[in-house]
Amino acid sequence: MLEKESDAKRREDNQTTLIYIDKEAQIDEILDAIENPKGWKSRFRINVVRQGELPRKDKWIKPIFKTDEVEKPIVSSPLVTRISDLFDARYGNISGVSARGGTGADKFFYLTKKEAEKRELTKDYLHPLLTRPRYSRFFAFKEKDWRELANKDNLVTYSFVINLGVSYLKM
Repeated sequence: MLEKESDAKRREDNQTTLIYIDKEAQIDEILDAIENPKGWKSRFRINVVRQGELPRKDKWIKPIFKTDEVEKPIVSSPLVTRISDLFDARYGNISGVSARGGTGADKFFYLTKKEAEKRELTKDYLHPLLTRPRYSRFFAFKEKDWRELANKDNLVTYSFVINLGVSYLKM
């Protein structure tokens, strides 16, 4: 939930409450946690950051989870070598990475309803997926909202997940 302060200077000084919610929560609880974060730290992962200090290029996972507290001692250890010092990283299918800039596997794992039906995948292997926050029009996103998305043409709403050995796969 975001609000934008119209004055740029005041906006930089705003206190931003970042909350990670991993269990079902009522909207009233979340709103109170935003206003009174100290009182909710035992229920949610909460970090309050001055808005001007939020990363502009990095992912927000660092300030949400305070990863620097763990990362700095590890990275500064003489026993640790960054993998980038040893190798050039490549992700996924190289031709897919070059063409799309991603892992190359999205087309295999992220499916529309029609693609899932075409592949004859059962619900055992399909999990609901919200690929973009913009698809959630409201603060609360429920199964009914996801079903409406799933019925739209060409909208990715499933992820393909399989936890069986290769011998079980239909080739």
